[in-house]
Amino acid sequence: MSEDLSIFREIDEALKVDKLEKFFARHGKTILFVCLGIIIITIINVVNKEYDKKVAARQTAIILQANHLVRNLSIKKQSIKYYKPKTVWNH
Repeated sequence: MSEDLSIFREIDEALKVDKLEKFFARHGKTILFVCLGIIIITIINVVNKEYDKKVAARQTAIILQANHLVRNLSIKKQSIKYYKPKTVWNH
């Protein structure tokens, strides 16, 4: 009786293997292309996000430099006393 069960198990496993082989024979390329597509889309997304971060960092640096320059100019303007020479007309 145990021999009968082991034969049924072997047949059952052989059927499962055959089903998997048929499934991958039909859909294997599709599954492969979908996985590759997901990987490529993920790579493009990561590269795009890194590029956006670099652009944002550059723009932030430019804005901070401009802000620093404007503050320095306003401090210099406040510290400079404007001298207006008297115009003398010789006629």
